Amino acid sequence: MESLSTGLSPAIKLTDYQKDKVADRSRFRVDLWARQTGKSFADTLNSTLGAVEGEPWVILSSGQEGSKENIEKCQMHAQAIGAATQAMQSELATDEGSFTMHELRFPSGGRIKGLPANPATARGHSANVSLDEFSTHKDQRKIWTALFPTINRGYRLRVNFTPLGKQNKSYEIWRDWSGF
Repeated sequence: MESLSTGLSPAIKLTDYQKDKVADRSRFRVDLWARQTGKSFADTLNSTLGAVEGEPWVILSSGQEGSKENIEKCQMHAQAIGAATQAMQSELATDEGSFTMHELRFPSGGRIKGLPANPATARGHSANVSLDEFSTHKDQRKIWTALFPTINRGYRLRVNFTPLGKQNKSYEIWRDWSGF
């Protein structure tokens, strides 16, 4: 896949496994990859291409800094393909605290929201969801429970993670897909 859905040559050559991930439009995708292999880069490209086409996305990251970094990657992808975006930042107050939400909006109506992952930030979105480095999220099972009604409404779910043992929801999903 030398060109993406835009027909343009990528600014950065993707590996074959990244190309597969970006091209995959299936409803559910779970990726267990080693550290620093480009999983977040490919996921943010996938979300950006979807948002260019009008899709809503929420990317939940393990922390505030990861959330901001993923939205910056989405903005970089949008610039690389010549897509206009409007970047926004707002505070989201929940019972569990206050969080900064980073958001990109596209002329198509698509949007990408980046939030630090916790059960409160996982609720209430009508959007496709990307769980970035899910094995590092605190309260994985509570997050899964909170967001599952969202994806049951027909939205897509992307889960990527690096193995961090067997005592977490990421491992359960990978092992037997019991979460689906």
